Amino acid sequence: PMATALYGSFKAITNEVLAHKTDVAIDLKVTQQDGAVQVNATVKEADPENKELKLRVVLAESNIEFDAANGLRHHNMVVRKMLGGDRGTARDGDTFSYSGTVKIAELRDELHAYLTRFERNQGVEFTRMPLDLENLSVVAFVQDDSTGEVLQVAIVAVQPGTTTEQAK
Repeated sequence: PMATALYGSFKAITNEVLAHKTDVAIDLKVTQQDGAVQVNATVKEADPENKELKLRVVLAESNIEFDAANGLRHHNMVVRKMLGGDRGTARDGDTFSYSGTVKIAELRDELHAYLTRFERNQGVEFTRMPLDLENLSVVAFVQDDSTGEVLQVAIVAVQPGTTTEQAK
């Protein structure tokens, strides 16, 4: 009963936010080949007066089966890397974009090292480290750092050997 009430509250708030229109647009292009994911994201129609807007790009993984300490076993949209860093990409004149490549093997090594440090520091041992790095998506979003408001989001599922685009 409580979960149903909370869901109803969140849904009402979310629907209200989704009803707001924005002129901000994101062109997101993702290519995966040769063990790497190439990402190009460009923001259009963003308010040139708002110096607090940032483009943030995330590589996320879905459908992870992992017995977490909190009892959850199935995890979706787990952030694997903040491309361009967690501070995002600020506008540079008229340019508002991110371009970069993630090598999957290097990312797996980084995550393995992080989880190994976590095990050591927390005194725990994972029965299995979730490092498949399959079912990947790239999420690009424009956020106003002064308010925390997200003005636009584009999501592209990473498809091996293909280029996928979304303009939103």
